[in-house]
Amino acid sequence: MPTPDPPGISFVVNTYNHAATVRRALDGVLAQQLGGQPHEIIVVDDGSTDRTRPITADLAANNPGHEWRIVHLDHAGGVACRQHGIDLAQHELVVLLGGDFILCDPNVTAHMCEQLDPDTPFVSLYGPHGGMGTLYRHASIRAVGGFDLAFNRFGSGFRDDSDLHYRLQDAGQTGRHLPHLRDSYQHQQPRPPGLRGALAYAAHRVAVHQLDPLLFRRHPERFAHDYPLLAGRIVHPAGDFNRATGRWRPGQPFELSSPQGVVLLSGDTPARRAAVIAAGVAYVVAVNAARLRGAITYRVALV
Repeated sequence: MPTPDPPGISFVVNTYNHAATVRRALDGVLAQQLGGQPHEIIVVDDGSTDRTRPITADLAANNPGHEWRIVHLDHAGGVACRQHGIDLAQHELVVLLGGDFILCDPNVTAHMCEQLDPDTPFVSLYGPHGGMGTLYRHASIRAVGGFDLAFNRFGSGFRDDSDLHYRLQDAGQTGRHLPHLRDSYQHQQPRPPGLRGALAYAAHRVAVHQLDPLLFRRHPERFAHDYPLLAGRIVHPAGDFNRATGRWRPGQPFELSSPQGVVLLSGDTPARRAAVIAAGVAYVVAVNAARLRGAITYRVALV
């Protein structure tokens, strides 16, 4: 009996002003050892104003042995870019990446394919909810309607991966997280330059939590399972503090940082540790205020 052909893979890379990292991100894709699997590289640029476009065009021109598709949107937002790339994908499997998400192991895509059971909708390097660094079954995404553009706010979008994950669960499908492959990638957003840039980044990281109440309204039981609540309506402040100070991942240094790798303040001296603690507490208060604003917008009680 003939061996079935391996499923094709579409690498979808959405990017916005990632000139500092997009070459490494695409080089990581080009280096993947796929053992003859057909593949394509889809780059969705969200109106970049830095050198992202020429860098991407140069890589495509100098690597003609790969099938490329490069599209440019007019700053439509991260969720819209991700979904647009998925809509363009021609293959059975879709690897969702970003211009700042770098595959360091040339065999990691093959490892992910090995871990993708027939009934599993996705396997993820990054986390149990999928998102960046995730290998999805194209059919599974289509079956539940794809990423929801209601989460396409604040430029990058937020909680869209969790919403998709919960809808897949509602359809009887559960993805897999592959934490043992943590060293196979880097998710490293460049630190915004200067104090103004750092403050703008911090403000954005706070503002996106206005979408938490929308996720809670759509999936209250699943949200409560993954985000411990006090009195059923208050997100536990310890979780927010841990995400702001690096304690969300074992072995992470104590620092004021984001899960995307942006470090705003390290805690390597007593004074700096005290400053990180103070900033972490301020972050918790600000995030609760953002959730309250979102709760008013989406008419649901969650802070």
